[in-house]
Amino acid sequence: MKKRTIRLEGGNGGDGIVSFKRSYKVPRGGPDGGNGGNGGNIYANFLNKTANFDKSIGSLVRAQNGQKGETNNKNGKSGNHTIINVPKNYSLWLILSDKEKKEVKQKNNKPQLLAKGGKGGWGNTKFVLPNRKTPRFSQNGQKGEKTTIEVLPKSNADAVIIGEPNTGKTTLLNTLSGSKAKIGPYPGTTQTTNYGTYEDGKTLLVIADIPEAQINQNDDHLKQAEIVLCVVRSEKNLSHYTNVCAPNQKTITVVTEEQNKTPSVIYGPLDQEATIVSIKEKIKTLSLVASPKKIQTPKKTPIKKTIIKKDKFNVYKLGVKFVLVGSTPNLLAETLDLSNSEARYEFFRRMSLLGVNRGLIKTGARPGDIVLVGGKEVSWEF
Repeated sequence: MKKRTIRLEGGNGGDGIVSFKRSYKVPRGGPDGGNGGNGGNIYANFLNKTANFDKSIGSLVRAQNGQKGETNNKNGKSGNHTIINVPKNYSLWLILSDKEKKEVKQKNNKPQLLAKGGKGGWGNTKFVLPNRKTPRFSQNGQKGEKTTIEVLPKSNADAVIIGEPNTGKTTLLNTLSGSKAKIGPYPGTTQTTNYGTYEDGKTLLVIADIPEAQINQNDDHLKQAEIVLCVVRSEKNLSHYTNVCAPNQKTITVVTEEQNKTPSVIYGPLDQEATIVSIKEKIKTLSLVASPKKIQTPKKTPIKKTIIKKDKFNVYKLGVKFVLVGSTPNLLAETLDLSNSEARYEFFRRMSLLGVNRGLIKTGARPGDIVLVGGKEVSWEF
């Protein structure tokens, strides 16, 4: 399996409802609208076995939505959670942006949350106040979190070959392992990673020949390799490839078209026996070098850190408008129908209790100014 890109959508929260108790004996009862159920979450479950990744999982995975509330103060059913099983021979990455991604790993033998479901909205029963005994509004469910993941097969390679195109990297792989990967007298012959097995006495290595287009620090083959062979024509180009190697990786540098005197560099074309012999000797030497053991240091007495309470919101000016950011303001702005006068009053009441009004005034806001919050433009009322 090649790389799989999957979009995830947590389940939406169910809407709360507006309802009043009506029965033969209670013709004009109070509010009894129930809350909506929470949307389902999406988790990654890391398996302790090798297997093929489930091909039935499509490019879009949605968790189940929560159900809306019911009368008689009955809450809606929460959506079922969705679990994506990840075999141990695959890695999972959370896409943060076009240029940044973060690997998701198992912690404490528990499934890891990938996309959180939205909260269920409150029914009108939750909005009863001493001066508002019959609220005629409710709260909609929150939208589920959306994100994107990548699933990649892990590399089993002990060593990788990287370097400039058309320098004989695939020829080197074939020579060391006896494999028959395609070679050609033109750049870009290798389009996919080729594998081979090198055996010499007690040395047994799986070697991967990585195409130029896949050489970067996030490439799974390169990250997990113990030995990296860098092949270039000119020594001045070596740093381009050695810089992508991790500090703990062992490197073998080969220059094919120059004869300088740097002791750590092997010089010579890859079709010459002397060059191959030097590379084999270097591989044998590095393979016998044991990884340094961790030195146990005495445990230090833990220092108690002062917990700084984070602000519940943040306000700043953007042109002639103001921006309000915070989990509670965003949630209320998203889920309350601000065209409803009672819901609008409740929104501004909560913002005042939260201290948002003070923050806006300090930033220079006045009544009627536009505030961006929860994906809406709100004409602010103090």
